Amino acid sequence: NSLEIRKNMDNLKDKIKVGIVSIFMLIICLITLFVMHKRSEKVAFFIDSVLIKIPIVGKYILIRDTNDFVFSMKLLISSFYPFLESLKLSANVVSNMKYKATILEVFKSIQAGELISDSFEKVKLFPNYFVTWIKIAEKNGDVEGAFSQLYDYYQSETLNIATGIAISV
Repeated sequence: NSLEIRKNMDNLKDKIKVGIVSIFMLIICLITLFVMHKRSEKVAFFIDSVLIKIPIVGKYILIRDTNDFVFSMKLLISSFYPFLESLKLSANVVSNMKYKATILEVFKSIQAGELISDSFEKVKLFPNYFVTWIKIAEKNGDVEGAFSQLYDYYQSETLNIATGIAISV
């Protein structure tokens, strides 16, 4: 019986060692990815493209960056900046490189003469309701109003996520 307990204890110690080494390796990998993300735009784009696809993390990133983007658009358009200039400047407020590249795709598409709503729809990053609000606003000539409404919506979504995280912690 004592021999069996000793075997179990040794087995447990081995599992703990493997767990500690695994956690240490994971931390080293995360630090390496973080450093590479800061130093290389290509690596940052790749990492950000992957992060945006991870279910919970991706949703948070999309909501956070969309909130920042629509706030910037609302502010710039209401300050009478031209729409295209507002779009280009607003691409710089988001932290996810994939998201930023997507906004710049929208910019180029609109610059080439496509409708605003078609340009947002074509990139397939923005949800249907986002595109629908832009489409309606475009038809009514009130794109500024749409970004104001979108900002209110995403501000609420951001608060809901923050509250959910705070409650779960």
